[in-house]
Amino acid sequence: MNKIETITKKVSKEIISCIVLIGCIFAISYVFFNNGMPNGDDIHFHLSEIYDVYNAAINGLNPFGPNTIAMGNVAYNAHMFYAPLPHLFAGELMYLFHNIGMTAVVAMKTTDIIFIAISGFYSYALGKRMTKSNIGGLILGIAYIFHPYRIFCMICRCAFSESIAISLIPVIFYGVYSLLNEKEIRIWHYISTIVGVTGIVLSHPFTALVTCLFTILYMLFNIKKLYFFIKD
Repeated sequence: MNKIETITKKVSKEIISCIVLIGCIFAISYVFFNNGMPNGDDIHFHLSEIYDVYNAAINGLNPFGPNTIAMGNVAYNAHMFYAPLPHLFAGELMYLFHNIGMTAVVAMKTTDIIFIAISGFYSYALGKRMTKSNIGGLILGIAYIFHPYRIFCMICRCAFSESIAISLIPVIFYGVYSLLNEKEIRIWHYISTIVGVTGIVLSHPFTALVTCLFTILYMLFNIKKLYFFIKD
């Protein structure tokens, strides 16, 4: 097999894998293409936070301030105890696309779908790196796309911030695994780790704490690799 055939076969496998993952992303996201949003426990809180970010953006206000939409002049500052990244992301989406009719509900759905896709492709990349095969990557990618607890958080509980944080876990483990196991370390491995950790802390601190504990355990089980990584 010549070089061109090898490259063609490799590219074909990647294209097929991407098509399968995109199909799974749409399959799990089909409920978001219906009108409205499931009336979960936290839905009103998250929608008010998203709308408040949008309201701040169009009026030149501070999006990190008190939620005046929810409580007016006696508003509390939710970001003192609730991480702001998911609401900021969805609120900015709403601000960018409000001229074509994007509402807080649509912005919330769109954010969920984007982060499902991020988790799916990062899980695929992690699985492929761990098993050295596209099949291994697809198994892990598909499994994470259909993550049962995240589905429960998104659709039943409307635990928006927690579902976004769960979506960022593969980003962290992809970065950490690559740093400890790859012979040729690239800047993208550092970026993935930093962005993953920052994103999960700014999305849902409790999920961040649990993830960090498991990351530390993984590094302790690979203490020899960690030693050589620090040494190099």
